[in-house]
Amino acid sequence: MRYRKQAMIVAPQPESTEAGADVLREGGNAVDAGIACALVQGVVDPLMCGIAGFGSCGIYRPDKNFHGYIDAHAPAPLAARPDMWADLIESEARDGYGFILKGRVNDIGYKSICAPANLKMYYEAHKEHGSLPWSRIVEPAIAWAENGWTVRPHVHYWWSDDGAFGRAPNFERTGFTPAARALYCRPDGTPKRVGDKVVNRDYGQTLRAIAKGGADAFYAGEIAQAIAEDMKKNDALLSLDDLKAWKPTRNQPLWGDYRGYKVSSNQPPGGGVMLIEMLNILENFDLAGVEHGSADHLRIVSEAMKRATIDKDAHVGDPKFVNVPIERLISKAYAKGMADEIKRGGKAEVPRFNSGAISKDTTHISVLDKDGNCFTMTHSLGMPSGVVTPGLGFRPAVRTCGRQAASDHRCTGGHADCHGRAARDPERARLRHDHGRGGERTALLCDLGYDRYFQPHPGSGRARTAGAKLSRGPQPPHLRLCCGARYPDTRGRAGRRSRPGARRGGYRRVAIVGRDALSCPHKD
Repeated sequence: MRYRKQAMIVAPQPESTEAGADVLREGGNAVDAGIACALVQGVVDPLMCGIAGFGSCGIYRPDKNFHGYIDAHAPAPLAARPDMWADLIESEARDGYGFILKGRVNDIGYKSICAPANLKMYYEAHKEHGSLPWSRIVEPAIAWAENGWTVRPHVHYWWSDDGAFGRAPNFERTGFTPAARALYCRPDGTPKRVGDKVVNRDYGQTLRAIAKGGADAFYAGEIAQAIAEDMKKNDALLSLDDLKAWKPTRNQPLWGDYRGYKVSSNQPPGGGVMLIEMLNILENFDLAGVEHGSADHLRIVSEAMKRATIDKDAHVGDPKFVNVPIERLISKAYAKGMADEIKRGGKAEVPRFNSGAISKDTTHISVLDKDGNCFTMTHSLGMPSGVVTPGLGFRPAVRTCGRQAASDHRCTGGHADCHGRAARDPERARLRHDHGRGGERTALLCDLGYDRYFQPHPGSGRARTAGAKLSRGPQPPHLRLCCGARYPDTRGRAGRRSRPGARRGGYRRVAIVGRDALSCPHKD
């Protein structure tokens, strides 16, 4: 199948995808469209992502011979101390990501807030690689904030989540502060429902200031002062010094290859190591010859993912503090050894304090323009703090960890088995593009960090083609399985035919938060 269009943008939210497509039609490049899309996402999916969240973006500019990543892994506030909450730990979160502390101080409220990272990443990516004026990029988000948007089914589902992993329920987050409650709740205090309208004029004014003054308006100007005053008033750890000190990092791609594709992903503490390791393991299997969704297919993929997760827990952290053995983890020989274990029927165990359960939800953007420029970004709030500063209209992010006596409450990744630096959301960027130069095929993969899913498939979300020539050739298998603990998430793709084979292989079928999965029998 061939698509003779000029550009393409893929994102989960229709409003944001349309905004990006409009930018492409006006002659904007992939970065322009991606950032415009991201800003609208923060308006119409306000518990999922935003300017005060965190993320990572990959940019490919063939005209500039540029290929790199801008990472916005949000750190804990400067006031955080390694042992300040050591006596509050109660248990590990049931999805294996972070810890549950007494009073949920690391999960909801002012003390849980990390340094807001995304906006500076958006702004600097556009400043260095965009083509349209910055004010034009912010314009669609202003319109959606001031004119209003209607609650979609998935937004309501997310707002109504009951906090099944031991964390605070999302319906508490929607109305945690008076400003948040006024925006996202009905008069009876319950979250707004499907079809209800959300108008956020305060955020519109915040975005107007950012459109005029750029990132400095947020990190050093009047917005920064308002944030700092609200944080100090409510005994938060975040301060004006955190806002002024924050800077995104630039990284060269981490390279791998998979069945003839060159694979580009991000460096630690992002999840590129894990992605490439999984692909290297799977390359040792004839997946095309295995029925998709069959017991054998699920076993192979989930075992590969579990082994990558074990290595992530043991070895991957912030390189400023941890010596990450990247070359060993992404080597073909190392992957072959693990593949041989899987072929012999070996079952990996990912140690958790509590039995594993699936994580879900993230926000992603993939863009390809007529000149072959590529932009891929995953950004998130982790779990929203529930805080909305009066007059500003947006939510800061939470980077929950609560690692006992070994790191700060949202660990900066200094410990290899700490998840605080990583995204809690599971899905990462996927964008494959045939550059048309000597038949070279490259897959750009962007990931926030300690991931639980891999899905190199552009079909989910909402895609708009606005027209270089796209070709759909051989691509990696569609994989979306949980690699944490013992639960490969099949998301409805494991049919009835997989059940007998799963039982023969020593797995049993279980139900987890309404979805079928296969579990290893070693533990109940």
